[in-house]
Amino acid sequence: MGIINVTDNSFFDGSDSNFSKETIMKKNKSLAIVNLLTAFLLIFSSYLSEILDIGAQSTKPGVDFIDSKVEEKRIVDSVKIILDHYPNAVISVDTFRANVAYAALNNGAQIINDISSWNLDPEMFPFLCEYKPTYIFMHMQGTPKTMQINPQYSDLIQEITLFLLNKKDELLKNGLTQIIADPGFGFGKTISHNYAILKNFNKLKTLDIPLLAGVSRKSMFYKSLNLNPDQSLNGSVIGNTLALINGANILRVHDVKEYAQLIKIFKFYSDSV
Repeated sequence: MGIINVTDNSFFDGSDSNFSKETIMKKNKSLAIVNLLTAFLLIFSSYLSEILDIGAQSTKPGVDFIDSKVEEKRIVDSVKIILDHYPNAVISVDTFRANVAYAALNNGAQIINDISSWNLDPEMFPFLCEYKPTYIFMHMQGTPKTMQINPQYSDLIQEITLFLLNKKDELLKNGLTQIIADPGFGFGKTISHNYAILKNFNKLKTLDIPLLAGVSRKSMFYKSLNLNPDQSLNGSVIGNTLALINGANILRVHDVKEYAQLIKIFKFYSDSV
């Protein structure tokens, strides 16, 4: 899953799948979005991700939410541009808002990637029950504004597993069968929590549904190494390799070329006798 950020305040803006600094300055101009997404699709034509994940609302710690109509316009414009250039693309939309999810599906997106597991918008669950899209649901303690203010757990893995299991059961009861679980690296977790999740990722296989790992460029790597996000690719590749070994089915990443290579090598390794 390749990340496309159409925001002006994401924690990492240095990869091929994000806007240049010059473009960020004029982010609301549709021409800038067209130019950047066109360039991005040229990259994907050589190193094609199976899923393109578009986000228009930053969810980094402490962030304020943008207006839902602004988010909706950014998402719809981006979905249209991608499908104009690559009509067979599988598009996921990273949103917790029902109106944005609805507009995205109506314009050709297939997957809703919700960091809040419908906890931030009361309209999301009725929407899901009616339209039944492929749905990614994530564990998060608190909200993006508050989640990194002293997160604590009595039993980290058990609490995350139980949360995801309860959400899974509720989705299945309401007819949603194409569902994917995400333990939420960095969302209400300390660096120590994140490494514990990575080490115990295989325990989430008891959920018996596909699992997504979202560790790309995260602080668990660059802060541990006293680096910044721009310097965290190597740590991220190591982390995603461990996630694959421990049972991740989908990697949500910024750096498409490098992870296309990683997955190819991992397949050679997995298929060897």
